[in-house]
Amino acid sequence: MGTLGEFNLTVVREHNGIANVPFPVELVHDSMIELASVTLSCAMYAVVLQAAVNWNAAFTIPPPVGLGENGFVEVTFQILRDGQVIYQVAQTIRQKDFELGEQGQTNITYEVAPLLHLDPPSLSCMGGMVTYTLRATDIALFTQTGVFTEGTPSVRAAVGAATFIAQEVGYTRDELETKGVEPVVVDEGIATLPVTIPFPTPLMAGDTVELARIKVEPAQGKNSILLMAVVNWGLRVTSNGVLATLTTGGSAHVAFELVRNGEVIYRVTQTSIQAYSNKAIGPIENVMFEIADLSVLDIPSRRKHQGVSTYILRAINIDVIDPVLTSGGPAFSTASVGPVTLVAEELGAKKMKRRRHHGSVYQSKKGRK
Repeated sequence: MGTLGEFNLTVVREHNGIANVPFPVELVHDSMIELASVTLSCAMYAVVLQAAVNWNAAFTIPPPVGLGENGFVEVTFQILRDGQVIYQVAQTIRQKDFELGEQGQTNITYEVAPLLHLDPPSLSCMGGMVTYTLRATDIALFTQTGVFTEGTPSVRAAVGAATFIAQEVGYTRDELETKGVEPVVVDEGIATLPVTIPFPTPLMAGDTVELARIKVEPAQGKNSILLMAVVNWGLRVTSNGVLATLTTGGSAHVAFELVRNGEVIYRVTQTSIQAYSNKAIGPIENVMFEIADLSVLDIPSRRKHQGVSTYILRAINIDVIDPVLTSGGPAFSTASVGPVTLVAEELGAKKMKRRRHHGSVYQSKKGRK
């Protein structure tokens, strides 16, 4: 049985590693921007790819007479191998609330996009070179709506520092037999970009919601399965146009689980809390976005049988809490899920045999309970 050994080589690429303000690399609407790249020789090693992208969105309005919907920015960050997408994560920045007044206003929100992927050895480029690229794509920018005394609202999104790390991983014995990215049940019609606000898959209090699933039949019964998932979800608090004063903001608590044949093998719990003002400045309309990142190595000794295994990504232990109001209202909280990525990679050690599939991976209506 081959096992992962020591890191043989680490290559780090930093794009503008010391960030300036404003961030220098602008994310233009409907564009595609390369952030960093690493080129390695095609040795018989797996490559661990890690990236962290520090980015922001600055929303500006002229003096407002009336305010409508908040602006937002959506970006998908991808890792590519020789032009082929092998991993991606989508993030959304929602504009913070502006106030009515005689002055123009600007607010800025910052996010960090984490990416982590294990790329197994490739038979297609033995003796050659392979290039890994980190890029931003599917960029969508939307400004604040409303009535203004002069001028128009604007939004600028940009990247400050982007770090891209590639690490070659050796093995203590034989090379790996790999089974790469298996396609999740896909219904892209409910997750087209730009993503709708609120997100399309509701998280109701007390429900269990299946987000994606993969069936894996290891070529060798003793092979391990590396599972990785990213869930883009959010909380919305609204008074449906009615003026209200908050005492305590709304919140949502959700556990995301990876399940193998009905048995929970990994879980992460997240809480999203409404950002609010304690004075009545208009109708309440707040949206908060979160990223849940899950990864686990499912080793053979943990599996009760060596046949087909069904892995499910689901949301459970959902609790959605409405805000507490001093006056006005009512106001309500809702939680929902947007784009979801679920990846399964089979790690074995008998003979090198390449089996790899990839698809655009989003949550499926068919997977809901």
